[in-house]
Amino acid sequence: MDSNNLSETYLKRGLYLALTPLILLSASVWFTSDSVAIILASTFHIYLYAIFCYLFGYLYSQSVHFDASILRNLCIYIFVLTCLGILLTYFYNPPLGLTTSLIGLWVIIFLKIPEKIKRFFPIWFEEFIYKINVITCICIIIMLTFWLNPYSEPLTNYLKDGTL
Repeated sequence: MDSNNLSETYLKRGLYLALTPLILLSASVWFTSDSVAIILASTFHIYLYAIFCYLFGYLYSQSVHFDASILRNLCIYIFVLTCLGILLTYFYNPPLGLTTSLIGLWVIIFLKIPEKIKRFFPIWFEEFIYKINVITCICIIIMLTFWLNPYSEPLTNYLKDGTL
């Protein structure tokens, strides 16, 4: 096994492990009481934006290393997406922040990555990022359905209590 395959294995394993709490939090809100589910949903928001901050830092460090302005623009986009999502979630309501993040991730899915960036990363990396992005979008959609559930109305309880 060469070092390239080894780094690919460690990176994939690490990112899947990093996404495991996101998946568990998005699923656990459906199996707990409403008061606990709101706390778990708030934890989901914190963890999601922590992952976005980590992604921003990683892309920024790679853009400085490779001197790629396109990669720097992508990391600035992720930073703005993170800040906007945090502000909307905290000051307005959680579904609006999640919707902003979801639309932002969909934009990243449908953007074509320029050839200049593709030469910095291996071919498997683009496919892997697509898979991670789809998993994250599914988790956000599940969390949006929780917040907008008309039967238990967690958003009404959240806005009434004012807790995050």
